[in-house]
Amino acid sequence: IFSFVMIIIFGSYYYSLLIKQIPETFPVFLCIAVVMTYVITKINFRTFLKNADVVFLLACEERLRKYFSLSLIYNLAIQVTVTFVVALIFAPLYAARADESSYSYISVIVLFMFSKVWNVIVYWHSLKLHDKRTLVFDQLLRIFATFLFVYFVLIGAHVFYLLSIAIIKLVFLGYITKIVSRNRQLNWLRLLEMEEKLVTRFLKFIHAFVDVP
Repeated sequence: IFSFVMIIIFGSYYYSLLIKQIPETFPVFLCIAVVMTYVITKINFRTFLKNADVVFLLACEERLRKYFSLSLIYNLAIQVTVTFVVALIFAPLYAARADESSYSYISVIVLFMFSKVWNVIVYWHSLKLHDKRTLVFDQLLRIFATFLFVYFVLIGAHVFYLLSIAIIKLVFLGYITKIVSRNRQLNWLRLLEMEEKLVTRFLKFIHAFVDVP
């Protein structure tokens, strides 16, 4: 704990020095937008599923509906929290470049968190998609719409532009919801593969600090 506190103290000190050294011509908001877009659109969806007979899982899908609803809530809570923490790190940098037309950073963080919620829900619906083209289109649209929204928020764009992007995002959410309503069957192989990758990544991270059998 002491080492962690010292890292925060020294990190904050050098971070403040770095902010003072950034030239006025440096595209600060653009850089923040790129990083936050990655954080917001990067979804690590945990389901805690174990390898099993896919035929058995197909038969139990209706019974697991409540389980997946709780899983969605869990992922929303974790990933919105991560977005909040990362956004806080950029608070001093944003404050250094903000002007009278800029939004308050509390409003900025709230908008970032709402954007994260939208991304997680859209991603959850995409888990029921099987067509690769649709999946690629879903990912590209999420990234593009999120980047525009984040960048416009950071530069203090007029509310009209933010509402326009928000409406487009809601329309797309309705569109993908309509698509998956035709095929409610989850892509079980993708879910199991995704969960296995996340567990393997976590074990590798833990193995860097302790010996894992």
